[in-house]
Amino acid sequence: MFLSIFLNLLVGLVGVVVITRLLGKKELSQVTPLDFVYALILG
Repeated sequence: MFLSIFLNLLVGLVGVVVITRLLGKKELSQVTPLDFVYALILG
């Protein structure tokens, strides 16, 4: 059970890092943190 939760968190963290690298700081600064989290949840 804990291994499953850990793997989900790890995949989620890697996904966030990849998205921030792809978007870049310039485009990411135009997105509010709430919009960013909302887009991640929908994805």
